[in-house]
Amino acid sequence: MYPHVDVNSQENIDMFLTNNGLAHLIPVFSKEHIDMMVLHSLTEADMTSLGLTFGDKRKLLILLGK
Repeated sequence: MYPHVDVNSQENIDMFLTNNGLAHLIPVFSKEHIDMMVLHSLTEADMTSLGLTFGDKRKLLILLGK
């Protein structure tokens, strides 16, 4: 996954989201305490319950290799 970084760091998920054009999701993920470890376990249903748009869900699923 990310062996050289702290997967629990909020900074890492913020950087990941920003680098992939999803910086607008940072407040949602921060509020729900979603770090990189949790992000990798999110399902499409989880993303829907977080209020993510169809496009944002698809982009995340592609980036996560799902």
